Amino acid sequence: MIIDLGWYPDGDPDGNYGLSLAIVREDNSWDILKEFSSKNRFEIRDKIEQWMNENIKIYKP
Repeated sequence: MIIDLGWYPDGDPDGNYGLSLAIVREDNSWDILKEFSSKNRFEIRDKIEQWMNENIKIYKP
């Protein structure tokens, strides 16, 4: 699994953070499971923590 974070559109001060949770396949393609966007960095932080807590239970060895 991977969490991808970016700013869209790139370099635009009126843009948003874009967040994706995906599974990476063997051929390096991604299957997007969830997406979220916000201008608020604290909402992004909280969403990353939520996704990590949800998925650590699934993939915990």
